[in-house]
Amino acid sequence: MSIEVAKKVRFFLERKGFNVSSPGFLKGSSGVEHNFDIVAVKRNRMLCIDIQKNDPYIDCLSAYLKAVDISEKKVIFVCRKEVQNLIPRDILDHLDLILYSDTENLLEKLNEKIQ
Repeated sequence: MSIEVAKKVRFFLERKGFNVSSPGFLKGSSGVEHNFDIVAVKRNRMLCIDIQKNDPYIDCLSAYLKAVDISEKKVIFVCRKEVQNLIPRDILDHLDLILYSDTENLLEKLNEKIQ
């Protein structure tokens, strides 16, 4: 499922004028190179997007740790709405969260985030 979602997000961002790498890599302040499902750049704006693949709790924590290490960039974690109770809310200071019900809903919410 996440591969299909990543393809749709990539195509959406490309249509919005972003230069998209999937997967994308970014070195954090710790020196560690982090991989993201998607890294999208438009002018001076960078989006780093991880999409839930397996366990939403572990995937979200992974995205959070990357977000802390690259705090100057916008990190977005994307997951299905039905797992929202598994996402620890106290980590959302460093991480944007998109909870979606279907692909159309996801792209609407992503569009709001990039405005």
